[in-house]
This record gives sequence, structure tokens and C-alpha cells, in this order.
Amino acid sequence: MSYCQVGEIATVDYTFGDGSKGRFISEDSPIIVETSSSESSNTYNYYDPNLPGNRTVKGTSYTTEFRSECQQGQTAIKIYNNGELITLSCFLAGSLTTQLGEIQGCSLKVNTVSGVNLFTVNGKCPVNFTVGCGDNCPEGSHKCTHNKYPGYCCVPCKEVGDRLKNMANKVGR
Repeated sequence: MSYCQVGEIATVDYTFGDGSKGRFISEDSPIIVETSSSESSNTYNYYDPNLPGNRTVKGTSYTTEFRSECQQGQTAIKIYNNGELITLSCFLAGSLTTQLGEIQGCSLKVNTVSGVNLFTVNGKCPVNFTVGCGDNCPEGSHKCTHNKYPGYCCVPCKEVGDRLKNMANKVGR
């Protein structure tokens, strides 16, 4: 989805899952904002008595279940990589160890409509963003002057309206 008209200043405000916030301002518009996430790659070690030696498989997640092809004392393990099954085998219960990989997290990318990357930032999932055009405030908000950087703030109209309505109801009782 593209944001802003040709010639408007586009402002992208974003917040990651750990609370970190940021702002990107582009004079090149319209822009396209994309978000993506990637799971961590973990290492799973286990002993499969049907194959010689220990097995080591990398993947993003796993499940275990009882299956008829596994002998007594064995459990089936399914290892996935981003949702795709990559391994199904039997292992001796108690032999599974997991080394968790570094979580890759979420990414926010701002591109021109022709695909040129203007800005990329990574952080902890989830990532939420709003885009303001022209006066730098997102749709549904009002621009007010402010004595701190960047010299203005964007007041969310619906949220403030709901607060005022709530206060009026309390005073009117």
C-alpha cells in the first residue's frame, strides 16, 4: 500500500515490541511501508536409535508426538523451518537438547513506489507504525505546537474525544 501524494512530506512513526520508538521523515513520496518478521534458527540434538550416532538439525520450531513407527521408549519429533516440515524421525525420550538461536525479530522498510529502499530498521516483534502526510500527523489526528523536539505533536482526535466525553459524563452525574 502506498502512502502520501507526490510532493508531500511522509512521516513514519514506529514502535517495536520492546517499547522502542522511532520516526523516519521522507521528502520522497509516495512511499511504501513493509513489515516482516523472521523466527530464530535453533539447533536440535537428539539420539535416533534407528540411525547411527546423534542427529543435529537446525530449524525454527519442533513438535513431538507418539507414532506407531516409533518403538517403545521412543517419541517422534517433527522439526520445522518457518512452518515447513524438514525432519520427521524417532528419538529416545530424554535425549533431546535444544540450543536456542538469536531471535531475528521484526523489520520495517520504507521504499519508494519504484522500489528504492529509503530506510530499514529492525527490532523486537511486533512492530506497529503510522504514516503522516503533509503536516506530518497520521490520519485522524490534529497537529499542535509543542516546546519539545520536533516542535509539534499529533493529538489523536478519537482518543481525545472519548476522554472528553468520559469526563463530561462524570461531571454531569
